[in-house]
Amino acid sequence: MITVTPCAKINLGLNITEKRADGYHNLETVFYPVPLFDRITIKENNTPCGSCSLTTGGIAIDGDPEKNLVVKAYRRLCQTKMLPGVEISLDKDIPTQAGMGGGSADCAYTLTALNEMFHIGLSDKELERTAASLGADCAFFVKSEPCFASGIGDVMEPVALCLDDYWIVVVKLPISVSTKDAFAGIKPQKPMRCCRDIIENEPVEKWRHLLQNDFENTIFTLHPTLALVKEKLYSLGAEYAAMSGSGSALFGLFNKKPQNITKQSLTVSNCRIEIKSLRGIREKFPLVDDEGNTTGWTSRSYAHGGMKPLHPVVHLHVFNTKGELYLQKRPEWKDIQPGKWDTAVGGHADYGETIVQALHREVQEEIGISEYTPESMGRYVFESDGEKELVNVFRTTYDNPLHPSTTELDGGRFFSHEEIAQSIGKGVFTPNFEKEWLRLFSHEG
Repeated sequence: MITVTPCAKINLGLNITEKRADGYHNLETVFYPVPLFDRITIKENNTPCGSCSLTTGGIAIDGDPEKNLVVKAYRRLCQTKMLPGVEISLDKDIPTQAGMGGGSADCAYTLTALNEMFHIGLSDKELERTAASLGADCAFFVKSEPCFASGIGDVMEPVALCLDDYWIVVVKLPISVSTKDAFAGIKPQKPMRCCRDIIENEPVEKWRHLLQNDFENTIFTLHPTLALVKEKLYSLGAEYAAMSGSGSALFGLFNKKPQNITKQSLTVSNCRIEIKSLRGIREKFPLVDDEGNTTGWTSRSYAHGGMKPLHPVVHLHVFNTKGELYLQKRPEWKDIQPGKWDTAVGGHADYGETIVQALHREVQEEIGISEYTPESMGRYVFESDGEKELVNVFRTTYDNPLHPSTTELDGGRFFSHEEIAQSIGKGVFTPNFEKEWLRLFSHEG
């Protein structure tokens, strides 16, 4: 079994540059991944090779399952290697008919999941070619990394763009836009300035006057409410706002968490609104079972977004020979428990790492030491309001200088047993640390 969580995308600029002899259009755009997710789980089911059944949940999907890109992805890989029969469950949450690439993402993530699950051995480039044969923008989702796309959306180059400090507001009205309508008013032409050049060389606050989605003029004429919502996003503080793809989802980029984004403030009576931090969308975490066996992968955004997939973390408790315990101060920008005192080292395992590799990486990154001897203290499941972790706990005794990261931490210091005991339950420490200390160390005083 394997589980993956396809993400959505937005277009930053979208210019239709020419019509091709084959009837398609060449374009230029920048794709950027955003934290709206579907969830796909694939299981072998002892049916004949080449057999694939699809069940869906969440947002309703119309049409014949055999025409779904998830099933098409399975069928296409069967042309490379005959695969065992599978059942695939698809839980839809990415808005449909939105221009956010939900179906394309499902296709590409199915390809990558099957490639790993059945050890097919296709490289990323081979997966991208396979994905592009199923849909022009499917190839983007093999890596889900910011890129400049040209051709029909299938020729991709990396883009130097990081929006981790921004928040995104996505607004999806119950409006669908046909491909025919979207292209009806398009007059292909090269833009005066390529969207890639703008995005890599101009600040976000200038994009409003420089980037253009060529579909907006036509679609906004057909659906004036979309134009009004776009302007409302600007009036509510967006640095940049646009329609994604050929619509009909609109999005705004904000330099801080936006407040008072409601149907009333947008002056619409029926729409879906999502407000998400863009931090962590590109980090890849493993999914695990209670025994620590890897069952798939997801992003930091999904792991911390309230869906609570079980993912592994490592903790290292650092004592000195006096019996004092070193704690780190979490910076205010952290999305989980900002400003609280926490375990000396705590971090997530990256996809493909062993727990020991993750421990050594996090120790080096957070407190700058490498010559230490970790002692395993076991593992347990910790669940908070936002996430669910399989915590792998270690301890060590260390008297040499520690070098806390100036970018990851707000410093740290040693606490006596008495000082910790007196501060428990007073909002000084993270709930995770308090429970772990009470479980493992409170008796040592």
